[in-house]
Amino acid sequence: MKPKKSFKNILSGCVTLDSLMGNGFPQGTTVAVYAESGIGKTILSAQLALSCMKNLKKDVVIIETEGNRFQDYIELLMKFKDRWGLDKDEIIERLHFYQIINSFEEKSKSMVQLLELVGYSVKIEQSKKGDKYSITFNECKPKLKVEDLKKSGLLIIDSLTEPIKSTIGHKSQNLPARSELISRLFARLISIAIEFELAVVINHHSSINPMNLFGRDFGKPYGGDEILYNSKYILCIINSDMAARAKYGKTARRVMLLKHPFNATTGELFPVNLKVDYGFTDEE
Repeated sequence: MKPKKSFKNILSGCVTLDSLMGNGFPQGTTVAVYAESGIGKTILSAQLALSCMKNLKKDVVIIETEGNRFQDYIELLMKFKDRWGLDKDEIIERLHFYQIINSFEEKSKSMVQLLELVGYSVKIEQSKKGDKYSITFNECKPKLKVEDLKKSGLLIIDSLTEPIKSTIGHKSQNLPARSELISRLFARLISIAIEFELAVVINHHSSINPMNLFGRDFGKPYGGDEILYNSKYILCIINSDMAARAKYGKTARRVMLLKHPFNATTGELFPVNLKVDYGFTDEE
C-alpha cells in the first residue's frame, strides 16, 4: 500500500480569501480563479507563489499563455518580496517558467502545446468549410519536467482563456471539441495535483455576454460549463461597489466562492483590499 499523501494548504495572507477557501488554497486539487482583465488574478497567483516558497519551502511552476516573459513575472514577484521576506535570488531559483504561445505561422496552437505539457499529443483538424473541428488524442511523454513537479508545491496556469480562444473559439458547432479538450486537460491536471502534492491554480477571464448588462457574465469563466464542471473550487474576483470602496477606497475588490467540493456556497460577495505593491489583504 502506498503511503498517504501529505496535502497542505497554501495561505494567500488575506484572511477573507483563505477562509472562503477553507483555510487556504489546497494541494491535491484544482482551483479556478476568474475575473475581468486587470482585476487581480495574476497578482493573487503571485501571492500564492511567494507563500508557497516561503511557508512550504517549495518551488512553483508557472505556465504562462498571455505573452508575459519570465522577467515580467520576476518583476511582479519582486513587488511583494518584502511581505514574504524573500530575496530575488531565492525567487528565481524556486520558479520554473513554461511559456505557451501560438507559433508565428500557427503550426502549433497554444492549447496543443498545453496538452503536450501534460502528456497528450493532439491533432486538430478542420472541416472542409473550416467551421468545425475534430480532435484526436494520443499519449506522449509530458513536456513538464518531473523534477520540477517533484520540487514544487504549486502549479499556476495563467491563463486558460487564451489557449481556448485561439485554438477552438466559441462557436456553438465546436462546443463538443472544446469540451473534450478541457475535460482531458483537467483530468490530467487532477492526476498531477494528487501525484505530486500540488495546488493547481488556473486563471480564467470572465465570459462576455452581449445580451447582458455591461456585456459581462460574472457567473461563468470563459470556456463555459466544462470549466465549471471540472474545477473543484471556483473563486470569482470582481470590482468594488460603494460599500467596498467606503472601506478600502479605489483599491477595493470583492470576492465570491462559486464552488466548493464539500460545502454549499451562498453567492455572497466579500470586500478585500488589493493594496499597491502588497497584494490582496484585509488591511486598510
